[in-house]
Amino acid sequence: MPLSVPKASLDHLNAAPLKVAVAQVRYSPVHAVARRDLVAEFESKLDTRYVARAPQTPQALTIQFGGGPSPGIVMPSPGLLATQPQVDTVWPFRDEERGYSVSLGNSALAVEADATYHDFPQFLKELETAVEALVSIFKPKRELRLGVRYINEIRDTRLRRDIRTVINSELVLPVGTAVQGGLLQSFSELRIAEALGTFVVRHGLVEEGATYLLDLDYFSEVEREFDADHVIESVQGLHDLIEAFFVWSLNPDYLAELSRKRKPRKVGGDAA
Repeated sequence: MPLSVPKASLDHLNAAPLKVAVAQVRYSPVHAVARRDLVAEFESKLDTRYVARAPQTPQALTIQFGGGPSPGIVMPSPGLLATQPQVDTVWPFRDEERGYSVSLGNSALAVEADATYHDFPQFLKELETAVEALVSIFKPKRELRLGVRYINEIRDTRLRRDIRTVINSELVLPVGTAVQGGLLQSFSELRIAEALGTFVVRHGLVEEGATYLLDLDYFSEVEREFDADHVIESVQGLHDLIEAFFVWSLNPDYLAELSRKRKPRKVGGDAA
C-alpha cells in the first residue's frame, strides 16, 4: 500500500468538521428506473423517514470559498461523485431528521450524509439498504465505478498563527516549516494509486487562512459483475483508508479537542 499511515478506528467526534459524506456506485444502465411504479417499490424498502423529492437532472456545481471558487474543486450535484456525461434522471429521497439523502438513477446509486453524520456503521447501513433494494428490484448487471468521498472544512483561528497546531506538519510541508504564520491561502491535489483504486486528496487553506479544506476521495473504476455484498465490503475498505488518512492529517492534540467539544445546539433540535 503506497500510503504509509497508521490504521485508525475513529470514535465519534462531537465537533467533527465534516460537511458531506458520499458513497456512490455506478452500473451499466438500467432503463427500468424510468418506471415510477418500480421507483415507488424501491422507496418502500428505504427507512420510512425518507421523503421523495421531484426527479432531477444532475448538474455540476462548484464549491466556493471566500470571494470565488477554489481551483480545481468541482462538487457534483447532491448524491453524485462524478459529473454525468449523459442525461440521467435521478430520483432523490431525503431524510431531514437524520440528514441522509438517497439518489437513484438509471446508471448510479448514491447515499449522502450532511454535517449531522454520526458514524460510519450507520452510514454503511443506509447504503446497504439502498443497494439491496436496487438489486432486488432493478437487478443491475455490471458495476462500473465505486467511490467514497468525505469533504471536511476545518475552521480554527489558530490556522492563521501556526497551521501545524491544527494540521499534521508532514501534510503541509514545506509550508509547515517555511511559513510560521500569516499564510493566507494554499491548495494542493494528490492522486495516489492504492490497493482498491485511486485515492485523491484535495487540501489547503481557503478563506484567507480561516478554513482548511480536507477533501478525501477514494474510488475504483474496475468493471465487474454487480454484487451487493462486494459493494458493501469494498465501501468498508475505501472508508478505512479515508478514516486513517483523516486521523493522520490532524495534529493529535487538535483531534482530541474535536472529541471533547460539543457542536452548538440547532434551533429546533440537537446537533449530532
